[in-house]
Amino acid sequence: MKNSWLNGLFMCALLLVWSADALAATINVTLNTNWTTIAPISADTVITKNGATITVDVANGECASINIGSDVGVVGQRGIGTLAFNSNSQVTVGK
Repeated sequence: MKNSWLNGLFMCALLLVWSADALAATINVTLNTNWTTIAPISADTVITKNGATITVDVANGECASINIGSDVGVVGQRGIGTLAFNSNSQVTVGK
């Protein structure tokens, strides 16, 4: 009985750790857009390229990392990017 309880606890802990990574996404932005449109979570990687601008329009945005511009990937989708902030907006990166 004790072993079953410990095994169940271990599996729950494993699922919690795994599920956070499973929710992570890479968001590639190639057209001008607002932060609220792409709605990243704290586990996401945000990449802006192809001359696109992401305008942060929230007071409490977050993501795992931000890459402004990219020199890898499909030709024609590489290049510079811009991150702009509205008044009183911010992003926490890599909590």
